[in-house]
Amino acid sequence: MRKYFTLIELLIVVAIIGILTSILLPSLQKSKHYSVQAVCMSNQAQLARATLLYTSDNSGRLMPVNRVSAYEAIDPLDSFFMHYQDRNNLGYLYTESYLTDSKVFYCPGIRITDEEIRPSASSTPVDGIKDIFTWEYYNELFNGYPSTEELPNLNTNYTGRVRSSYYFNPEGKIKTYKLIQEMDTESILTSDLLMNNFTSHSPLGNRWLVAKSDGAVKAVTSDKVKKRLYSGSDHHFVWSNFNLLFEDLLEASSR
Repeated sequence: MRKYFTLIELLIVVAIIGILTSILLPSLQKSKHYSVQAVCMSNQAQLARATLLYTSDNSGRLMPVNRVSAYEAIDPLDSFFMHYQDRNNLGYLYTESYLTDSKVFYCPGIRITDEEIRPSASSTPVDGIKDIFTWEYYNELFNGYPSTEELPNLNTNYTGRVRSSYYFNPEGKIKTYKLIQEMDTESILTSDLLMNNFTSHSPLGNRWLVAKSDGAVKAVTSDKVKKRLYSGSDHHFVWSNFNLLFEDLLEASSR
């Protein structure tokens, strides 16, 4: 005689599967975020090592930044630009072949759908330019990532103004450095993108990654940084708080 499952038995099995899924899913999601963080840490470690190699070949000089006023600590540093009007910031590592994998310049936690990431809520595209910080965006835009020959010569009004999703030399009001020798061991060489409510590692607890001047990468947890990101009246990042934001990050990373 064939035995069949009763409805009660089937419901019990479904209930057990549901309970196990609810228990395991958060752990799986957390593991996914940790894997993203591991790639991001690897990216920043490669950026830091390449920067140290660059300084070694150039008498300790760091790559130029894109605005002279940043050295005077009077202007927020747009250091996520790999190209602006000329080669600068992390772009030198690519154009000078210290790094040849363009994906290293982008945090995997930022998706192509996050294309509304902007310095403030009121910021709008100018001449078709969007603040998009993904490798996929530029790869698609150029039908292949821009070559080292194209990068320095991109028209400044062109949509493809290239951005990295890591800040370079982002000391803000404290100091923007010209020489690696000026940096102490707590100085930040690169850091995660901090902009407009976007926190790429926030599922792990308001966490950001920074590479120090000795090349070491550190995960930093800071409620103060998160609060600063939501400091505007419309709960969007206030660009004038950029310097204060990095003071908070520097304080948290020095603990």
